[in-house]
Amino acid sequence: MEKQKGFTLIELLVVISIIGMLSGLVLVSMQDIRAQARDARRRQDLAQVAKAVELYNLDYGRYQILNSGWGSATGTGCGCGWFSYEGDSYYGRSVARALSEDGGKIPIVKDPTGATTCSPTAGYCYMFYLCGNGFFIYAKLEKPSAADIATCNANSCCSGLAGYGMNYAVGHR
Repeated sequence: MEKQKGFTLIELLVVISIIGMLSGLVLVSMQDIRAQARDARRRQDLAQVAKAVELYNLDYGRYQILNSGWGSATGTGCGCGWFSYEGDSYYGRSVARALSEDGGKIPIVKDPTGATTCSPTAGYCYMFYLCGNGFFIYAKLEKPSAADIATCNANSCCSGLAGYGMNYAVGHR
């Protein structure tokens, strides 16, 4: 009898299982890398927004972004709140849109996930908040470092936003 050349079923199963395990490890590590990339984008976005708010303050003499944010639909707006959220009975025009249209300082910025609001357990977003004589812009990072969390301490008025899971802040009092 001639001996046939080829792989046995066992050999094929072993190779397939090894490839499956390796691809699973790659996918897990890629998710961490993607989360870190989204956090880097959030840090960059917040730094850019902080500069735009400072330029707005130079032009208008205030940090409150008028006719935007929470209450802007009812005319009682604080010029603060969810940064990119708009279009319901309280949020008429978003702070992001107001900075873009009135200040002309920044393109409309949203969280890398596209979310405009967040909850304590899910979702990522930005929030603009007036604090003392200054402002802070907050984000909820996916993989915050100790240095990131340190930006969101009592001096940044972040304690009132803990219910939303905010763990990173840029701005000043």
